Amino acid sequence: AGGKHHGFRFVQLPINAQMPEAWVEPWQSVAGSNCTLMEAASRLHVAVVGSGPLGEAGLIKDFESRLPHVKSLAECTTVGAKLLQYARSTPGLLCMLVGHKSPEFVKLNLDLTFKEALSSETMLEAQTQLKQGNTGAAT
Repeated sequence: AGGKHHGFRFVQLPINAQMPEAWVEPWQSVAGSNCTLMEAASRLHVAVVGSGPLGEAGLIKDFESRLPHVKSLAECTTVGAKLLQYARSTPGLLCMLVGHKSPEFVKLNLDLTFKEALSSETMLEAQTQLKQGNTGAAT
């Protein structure tokens, strides 16, 4: 992106329960070493801004039956909050952009600011459960 003094400091990409590749798939190469996008960004001092945690609200329907069984997300009260907590916990993420259609959803989702993000290990367990459609294993 323009050499050593490029000024490229931020990248925005979709990060959600259906698109975890940024932190689980080593599809980037930095200094001849394969790594995840999040690792590459860290090595190159580029901040990552996530977007699309609800997938235009389509993920709420897609994950509604799977998310209640992910115990690490149990304290979140709505499917939307579970998806936001999952996405905002992505290791190495600077921030997550999310839009809301109503003040009610803003209030509900602001409760997440009082919760700790999930640890990397818990994120990996949650991702495994979601990917496999696991319906009962504890995290």
